[in-house]
Amino acid sequence: MRTKICGIRNEKDALVAIRAGANAVGFLVGITHVAEDKINEKEAQSIISNLPPFVSSVMVTHLTKKEKIVDIAKYLNVNTIQIHDYIPPADVIYVRNRMCNCKIIKVIGCVTYLWNN
Repeated sequence: MRTKICGIRNEKDALVAIRAGANAVGFLVGITHVAEDKINEKEAQSIISNLPPFVSSVMVTHLTKKEKIVDIAKYLNVNTIQIHDYIPPADVIYVRNRMCNCKIIKVIGCVTYLWNN
């Protein structure tokens, strides 16, 4: 079983999550509503760049513009993109095709679908 701890806002929190057994850490970037655990792109990128090699980084976003999702994900250099808001399936495929080294998780209501590589 793999475990993701989400809402990472600083390097200390990331290390605590990893020491607790997390295989992946999530960063709420591109949030379109009030969220106390959101983080800006620059801070997220700094933390992600210092993660151990076998810990996955997950960009958790509510953005709906496919180009913006891709731009931020490339800047962050994440392993996985988790899309929470509605975007058309064609736009998910657009993200998938431009981020071919990333896993794409598309959340639909309470159901999560994983688009494998």
